[in-house]
Amino acid sequence: MITIKPFKAIRPKDEFVSNVASLPYDVFSREEAKKYVEEKPFTFLRIDRPETNFSTNIDMYSDEVYEKALFLLNEWITKGILIEDNEKGFFIYEQTLFLGEEAHTQTGLVCLSSTDDYINNRIKKHENTVNEKQKDRYNHIKKLNAHTGPIFLTYKQKDEITNEINNIKINSEPLYELNTNNPKTKTRVWGVYDKSIISFLKNAFLNIECTYIADGHHRAKSAINVGLEKKDNEEAQYFLSIIFPSNELQILPYNRYVCDLNGYTLDEFLNKIKEVANIEIINIKKENDFKVENKNEIIMYINNTFYKLKFLKKVISKNQGDIINSLDTTILQDYILDKILGIKDPKEDKRIEFIGGIKENTYLLDKVRNNGGVCFFLYPVNINELLQVADENKLMPPKSTWFEPKLLSGLFIHKF
Repeated sequence: MITIKPFKAIRPKDEFVSNVASLPYDVFSREEAKKYVEEKPFTFLRIDRPETNFSTNIDMYSDEVYEKALFLLNEWITKGILIEDNEKGFFIYEQTLFLGEEAHTQTGLVCLSSTDDYINNRIKKHENTVNEKQKDRYNHIKKLNAHTGPIFLTYKQKDEITNEINNIKINSEPLYELNTNNPKTKTRVWGVYDKSIISFLKNAFLNIECTYIADGHHRAKSAINVGLEKKDNEEAQYFLSIIFPSNELQILPYNRYVCDLNGYTLDEFLNKIKEVANIEIINIKKENDFKVENKNEIIMYINNTFYKLKFLKKVISKNQGDIINSLDTTILQDYILDKILGIKDPKEDKRIEFIGGIKENTYLLDKVRNNGGVCFFLYPVNINELLQVADENKLMPPKSTWFEPKLLSGLFIHKF
């Protein structure tokens, strides 16, 4: 039983939407974010990452930084860059990602989700949060009295919801239609203000047992903490979300780069690998086109050579029967990153870097070529594995899933 609500959205005026819409705050490094806002002064990233308005030596978690975000939000509303709807509504949010000749489309419902559903585990999680990141979004939400970045949720598809959303798309004109690059994505948005349709969708979600956080664990937890502090504020008991049917989602691999071999020579390292996996040298002609084809396999690149690793049966069988231990991210972490490369805590160890599968393969390969070390290309976690992990109230290893396309920020703001 999932509770959703319509809301009075603050959103970009039509002529500003292409300038305002931004990739989410957490896909940028501090340097990348600073450069991005210098090139695009009306990007919403200026509000989502307000430290970009200052010199690089400012403490990005200082009160002055969050005050700037509030100032800009109010200024953009005053100037008409952002407008507030006169009535409450839902929105239909469609994204089409183009990767080469392939296109992937997913369509979600923009709405408010209930903090009670999160607290009572009807909104399920599959990742732990990091306190520093959580505190940043908590300060941001609390200072602005607003949710500025939607939480990416999913649910097990229901025909009645899918059919209603498709009818809206067919029978009405989009509010917004915009194209973004890196990666190339087309986004379309429809407004839903008809009270009968809103009632139908609210009631349909009451028949949904649970939703799942696909992406946005830190923002969600931060929104919950603000809501708990503001118990007398009804609107603060809900947070901004976009809910997609799970059968439409795409998970890309989350690859790994390690900057050294933990003191081993190349031969010593390869011999250690042979204790847990079969190794085969492979020839790859198109470096940006290859991908791992099967579960329990990894493509490793080291010393200008590609290797296919197939985990031994003794490793796979030992991990069968437990959804977490059977994930390739877990097996890689336990048997290679930890036992061989000495990376005990991948969240804290500075020797490892995680790279989402949307990055070109040569991004990792060049790291090895220029800096040494080794990189690992993984087979992606599938959506059913994610749902099973959450249903069993378990947590995946850090950086196990990379959802693409990412939700744009700045298209919807929920003030409370």
